[in-house]
Amino acid sequence: MSRRRVTTKDIAEASGFSRGTVDRALNNRGQIKEETRKLILNKAQELGYEPNRLARTLASQPHFEIVAVFPSEPPSFFDEIQEGMKVAEEEYKDFGVRLSYYRTITHDVPKQVEYLHRILDPMVEDQPSGILMAPAHSFLLDPLIARAAAEGIPVITFNTDAPMSKRLFYVGQNSVVAGRVAADLLGRFVGGSGQIVMLTGFSEVLPLRERLDGFRNQIKEYFPAISLMGPYEYLDNESIAYKMAKKLIHDIPELKGMYITSGIGLKGVAKAAKETDHRHRAKIVGFDLDDEVRQMLKDDVVQATICQEPFDQGYFAVKLMFRYLTEGFAPDSQELYTQSSIILRGNATESMGERSRHHLGRAIF
Repeated sequence: MSRRRVTTKDIAEASGFSRGTVDRALNNRGQIKEETRKLILNKAQELGYEPNRLARTLASQPHFEIVAVFPSEPPSFFDEIQEGMKVAEEEYKDFGVRLSYYRTITHDVPKQVEYLHRILDPMVEDQPSGILMAPAHSFLLDPLIARAAAEGIPVITFNTDAPMSKRLFYVGQNSVVAGRVAADLLGRFVGGSGQIVMLTGFSEVLPLRERLDGFRNQIKEYFPAISLMGPYEYLDNESIAYKMAKKLIHDIPELKGMYITSGIGLKGVAKAAKETDHRHRAKIVGFDLDDEVRQMLKDDVVQATICQEPFDQGYFAVKLMFRYLTEGFAPDSQELYTQSSIILRGNATESMGERSRHHLGRAIF
């Protein structure tokens, strides 16, 4: 893990001089005693200070080409990630930041492999400055991420992660914790006993797997009278999730709860539940929020959903990449978690984004 970059503030605190004096000494400008200048320079060297590379980087590189690789479905979620990226791109446009988007339909490993080969093709004249991606698999893309790193192209993951790869940082939800939160909610909704089924989009997409792990562990620890079934895999397809839920509801009359690990599956399951007599509906907890899920919450078809702030994932991934490219900036942690906001019927119309943005921005910057 990269250590935190030493700043002029650190030097000022260690040397006992003001930040203005430190700045004059480091940049050789303004009136300053030679003895003071030497003291500050020695302290800077002792702390391992490296000058901010922004000015000389901008002078030598007229623009930063950043590519982003991630799915398109569900559009209500991933379009918001792209919107966050575009807002950050607009903020940095005067520094020459430009983004290109390589989007698959869903979490598609072969397509992402194809895109990465294309991006890293040595015959391409202008290779990117950095890569942002939501890996479709937790380790199958590791060799290509390592290749990018070896060629001096940093990779930051968001939404999904490949933690054993050579990626720099991950921006997104703490999925294990989110799964535990979901278990607490659903366990209470069903009264601490009965049968709950688990449905997941893809078994090998890391956040979905972690949401299952967190859910199982929390249920086992705190709700031993609950019996878990599944997980049933719906391939992040709403129609498959709908048909699967219809069959489960029909085959298990005593079913008390349903846990769904992705937003697209939540909508399919909720539609199936809505067609069931309300007196026999299982309690439902899932992830993500759009207008359709918001209405399901209001109608008490879905009892709770957990949001992961997609706008922030895109926005901060771009900002982190820019700071790394221009300053060599590395945050204290390689995992930068967005807030997991619990949405119930009572707060279904509220916007949670600004609160999370302030929280994550304060942690990073």
